[in-house]
Amino acid sequence: MNTYPKYFSDMRKPDRVRQPRPACTGTLSVVMSLAVFLIGLAAPSVFAGINWYEDGLAALHEGDYDLAIKDFTLMLEVFPEDYEALSNRGVAWFHKKAYDRAIEDAARALEINPYYSIGANQLAWMLATCPDPQYRDGRKAVMLAEKVVERFPDQAFVLDHIAKPFIKEGAREPWATDLQRLARYPNVACKVSGMVTEADWQFWRPADMWPYLDIVFEAFGPERIMFGSDWPVCTVAGTYEQVAGIVSDYVDSLSEDEQVAIWGGTAAEFYGLER
Repeated sequence: MNTYPKYFSDMRKPDRVRQPRPACTGTLSVVMSLAVFLIGLAAPSVFAGINWYEDGLAALHEGDYDLAIKDFTLMLEVFPEDYEALSNRGVAWFHKKAYDRAIEDAARALEINPYYSIGANQLAWMLATCPDPQYRDGRKAVMLAEKVVERFPDQAFVLDHIAKPFIKEGAREPWATDLQRLARYPNVACKVSGMVTEADWQFWRPADMWPYLDIVFEAFGPERIMFGSDWPVCTVAGTYEQVAGIVSDYVDSLSEDEQVAIWGGTAAEFYGLER
């Protein structure tokens, strides 16, 4: 789902905005906090101005994933139940290709706070896009995405890359059923992109994509579909012109208004852009 960056400095829960971090709870946490406090009294310059969580976010934005992991880990040593630090450390692990650690952290964050919608989105992103088939789980990703969509009916969501079906293998289920579940929500649109990278990179044909496009268009309708090139990632399997040509040929029989929606109108509406 494409409604968020992969990391956030703010967490919004139903009916409240993220508050300053609470004091530690539990005997161990209290002891750890007291230890940090006493060390701070002894050497205040060591802790002055330190905010490991915000430093971790900054490192994540800059692509310094080792530093982000270090900062979030320091935060978790003091606040082991900090679900935001856990989930964002998971993002850093994911970029480091440590997929087991990434998914473990993100899943643990949701165990601590099942209402953490940003974390649900982050975990869904990991499960849907993980290059390692051992950890890729599109069904679970859709279930997580559906929870977020249900919780925020007034928020517009965009499903990227038609939810990444296994085009090379010719598999359509359970992808089609899961896609149709998300299409039931009127605040969800679908981006037609990322198909050639799921097909045979060397020998794909436009016709390979059409059965999947049939399912997408039937589920969402042209008014909730937008074109996306997935450039430059698509270049591992095809040029921009080839990717655009797949969609152009497919929608050629649609009305002018429907084609206008697909080539820009839907995107302008869902992203709040001026046409």
